[in-house]
Amino acid sequence: MTRQLIARNSDAAGPILTSLEQDEEVWESAYAEVMSRPDLARLHAFWLHYYGASAEMRFAGTELNELCADLRAMLSARAVLTPAARAFLEAFERLAHEAYTQGAVIDVIAD
Repeated sequence: MTRQLIARNSDAAGPILTSLEQDEEVWESAYAEVMSRPDLARLHAFWLHYYGASAEMRFAGTELNELCADLRAMLSARAVLTPAARAFLEAFERLAHEAYTQGAVIDVIAD
C-alpha cells in the first residue's frame, strides 16, 4: 500500500504539477521518530495515520510553509532514520517548498 502526495494548483480538478509516493515501510520505519516530535505539528498530523480517511488531508498556504519548517527540523535533528525514510522526507520537503512557492496545494490520498 502507498499513500500519494499530489501537488496541484488550488483547483482540486486541476492538473497534477508533481507527485510523490509514501511506502508503508517508510511510514512504519520513521513512525516512532516522528511521533516523538509533537512540536512538529504539521508533520506529526501527516504521519499519525496511514490508512483510510483519517490519513487524507490537504496542505495549502501557510500550512505548506509550516510543513516545510517541520520537515527541515526533522531532517536536521539527527533523527535515527532509515535511508529510505530520510530520502522520502527530503523529497517531501522539496515538494512542499515547490507547492508553497507556486501557490499550489498538496492533496494526500490514502489508497
